[in-house]
Amino acid sequence: NLDANMGNEADLRTLVDSAHQRGIRILFDVVMNHTGYATLADMQEYQFGALYLSGDEVKKTLGERWSDWKPAAGQTWHSFNDYINFSDKTGWDKWWGKNWIRTDIDDYDNPGFDDLTMSLAFLPDIKTESTTASGLPVFYKNKTDTHAKVIEGFTPRDYLTHWLSQWIR
Repeated sequence: NLDANMGNEADLRTLVDSAHQRGIRILFDVVMNHTGYATLADMQEYQFGALYLSGDEVKKTLGERWSDWKPAAGQTWHSFNDYINFSDKTGWDKWWGKNWIRTDIDDYDNPGFDDLTMSLAFLPDIKTESTTASGLPVFYKNKTDTHAKVIEGFTPRDYLTHWLSQWIR
């Protein structure tokens, strides 16, 4: 499925067709070795992570839909990170899972310092070098729009290659 942040399939087809009518070709660039940062929207929708806020503080600070959060005076768009408890093991175990990524969050394996294990700009690094079967990312249990299925013996690299090749088909 197309990520909803990018529109829907009809939007993508319209973009490609409109570009082609103007002699423009669309190139999709894929970076397979890291994920994006955790966002408030994803944390709320897919039920992972943890906040320092509790009870009424959550709604008062982040709103009904956390994706609507905007920085207050003196804050930046990165300030939402101040509300996130990155050391809460229970909450972050529900995200990608240790079989999938290394990151400096919770008790995930920390990034290394070599070409295979380092982290780019503190982005969670997918363990593309792993030879261990991983299962699906943990948060996929709450991601109803995924059609991903567990494939016996697949590693993170195998899943990524399989999923990306589905676009060609």
